[in-house]
Amino acid sequence: MARCLISFGANLGQPAVTINQDEHQLQSLKAGKLQDFQISRLFRTPAVGGPTGQPPFMNAVAALHLMDCSPWDVWHVVREVEQALGRVRLERWEARRIDLDVLLFDDHCIWTQHFKLPHPRMVMRRFILEPALDVAAQWQEPVSGMRLDRLAQRLRRGPASIALVSHALRRDQVLLE
Repeated sequence: MARCLISFGANLGQPAVTINQDEHQLQSLKAGKLQDFQISRLFRTPAVGGPTGQPPFMNAVAALHLMDCSPWDVWHVVREVEQALGRVRLERWEARRIDLDVLLFDDHCIWTQHFKLPHPRMVMRRFILEPALDVAAQWQEPVSGMRLDRLAQRLRRGPASIALVSHALRRDQVLLE
């Protein structure tokens, strides 16, 4: 049985609703092959990179256990789900209705123009690692050989790369930087 980690992100429309739709589509598209599906809590995070003025993102990570699937099978399903939910790719790191990425698939390492495993920037992104802790904290990232909980711990200890100051935030809202 293969273990797979997929990230969800959205900042246009109703991101929480869209992520919920993604979850259901991923669960139904691979009926019979999907043995287990767990999704993290939703995290609200500021947009990183890309055009300025974007609304914040909602992010989540899902851990899947699959039978008789390859990383390529999962990548194709992820692209189908994005298209079904209206993903249009015009500019890198632009605002989007949905963004799905295959982060890990067992210990596979793939490097092509369109598909890279493990995801090359996942170990540098709190908006990936923090949600991943809900569903796969003990999983190992194959390039570094480190568990995801240790990678997240290192990111938390390092200097913040973004400082966020806003009058629009309430005291009870938490944004990951």
